[in-house]
Amino acid sequence: MSTYDRTGNLYVQGRYLYVTSDSGPNNDGAFSIIDISSPVSPVLISQINSDVRLKFAEGVIVVGNYAFVAGYNATSLVVIDVSDPYAPSIVAVLTDANNLILPVEMAISGQYLFIACSHTISGKSNLTVVSIANPLAPVVVGTLVNSGIAGAVWPEIQGKYLFLAARGSVATFSAIDISNPTAPTLVSTFGTTWPGGGNSITGVAVRGKYAYLGVGNANAVVVVDISNPASMTSPGNYTSATYLPDVSNVHIAGTLLYVTTYGNSLVVLDVTVPTTPTFVSAMTFVATVQTDHLEIDGNYAYIADTSYPNLGGVIALEIGGAVQPTASFGKLYADEIHVGKDVRVARNLLVGGGFSANTQQLCCIVPAGSYFEFVATGAATFRIGWQWYGTSFGTGATVGTLVSGTAYGPTATNTFLALCFNVPLGSSITFYMDTSNPPTTEVGFISF
Repeated sequence: MSTYDRTGNLYVQGRYLYVTSDSGPNNDGAFSIIDISSPVSPVLISQINSDVRLKFAEGVIVVGNYAFVAGYNATSLVVIDVSDPYAPSIVAVLTDANNLILPVEMAISGQYLFIACSHTISGKSNLTVVSIANPLAPVVVGTLVNSGIAGAVWPEIQGKYLFLAARGSVATFSAIDISNPTAPTLVSTFGTTWPGGGNSITGVAVRGKYAYLGVGNANAVVVVDISNPASMTSPGNYTSATYLPDVSNVHIAGTLLYVTTYGNSLVVLDVTVPTTPTFVSAMTFVATVQTDHLEIDGNYAYIADTSYPNLGGVIALEIGGAVQPTASFGKLYADEIHVGKDVRVARNLLVGGGFSANTQQLCCIVPAGSYFEFVATGAATFRIGWQWYGTSFGTGATVGTLVSGTAYGPTATNTFLALCFNVPLGSSITFYMDTSNPPTTEVGFISF
C-alpha cells in the first residue's frame, strides 16, 4: 500500500495503523491512518499532507484520542486528534528550537513522552521529556544534555530506566534513570567498539534483562545484558553479511526477534537463549523495496517501505498466529473477559493499570538440577509463599526471601513453588530457568 515517499514510522492501535511519511505532495510530511481490520486488504481511510508542521514526520505514538508525531525538520511535536479516524486534525503543536532539534523516535511512560533528538550540537538536549497530561497543551518538563548521547535515536523504557541508542561519530547505548521524569539522569554508557567496526545503531528491542541492538553497517544484532544498568555488558551477537546486510530495525515478539534490513529483507532470529540468537528464516522483497520500521500485531507484521524516489508505503505480512481448533490467538481485544475456572498464561501477562497478586499465587515447577532467577525493575517485588518437595535453592537463600538478579540452585529435587507478585505500573519481572548458572532461558515475563 502506497502512502507517500519514504514512510517514516508506524504505530498499531486496535484496528488502525498510524503512519508517518518523510515526504508528501510538496515535499512536506504526511500522517496517514490505515484500517487493518482486514490485514490482507488494508484500506487508507484518511491523510494529512502538504502541512509544513509535519515536515519530515518521524516517530508516532497514539494515546487515547490523540496521536503524537515528531516533526524532524520542524523542531516540533505535533498533536493530532484521531477520535474520528476518517477526519484527523492537528490540534496542537509544541515547537522548541533548543530542546526539540531533529526529534526522531519516542517512548512513553505514564503522562510523559521521552523524545530522542538526533542532533550533535553541543549544549542542546538529546533527550527531551514532554508532559502530555493535557494533550492540547504539551509542555517540556525535563531535558538531558550530555555528549555521551549525542545523535540519540532509539529510546526504549523498562521500569525506571530508559535505554537510549545514539548514532553519532561513535555509536553508544546508554542507561538513563527516569524515576524522576523532570530530571533524567545518565547512569552509564556502553559501546565504543561494535562487531565489524559498525558505528550506527538502527534499532533497539528490550526484553527482560537483555536488549537487542541492530548495528546497521556491521550487519549484526548485538545482545546487551542490562540487568545491571550501571555496568552493561555484551554476552553475544549474531552477525551475517548474507542475512543482515545493513540492519534497519528490530522488534521482539515472544522468543522471536524480527529484523529488517536496508537490503530489502525481513529476517527472523530465535532468542529462546537470549545470549545466542540463531537464524530461523528470511524473506527478500523486490529490489525497489527498502524495508525499515516494523510493528508486530498478532499474526501480522507491518513494515515501512522507505524507498525513494519510489512511492514507498507499508507492507502487510502474515507471520503465523491462530491455532485451530484450540483457539490460540496472537492478540485478543475485548472489553471484558469472564473466565469460569482457570487462566493459564504460558509466557506474558500484560495489564494496563498495574497488577497486585500479594494474596494470589503463581505456581511453577523447577526441575531437579535447575537454577532459577527473577529480575525486577521499578517497584516490582516478589516472594515465595510455599516451597514443596525441594529443600535447597543454594547457599544463603531462604524460602520467602529472594533477591532480584540472583540465581538460585541447583534444586535438589523437582521443586514446586508458589510465587507472590506485586508489579505496579511502570515495573516488570522476568523469570529465567534452566540448568546453567546463571540461567539464561526466559520462561516468564510480567510488565506494566
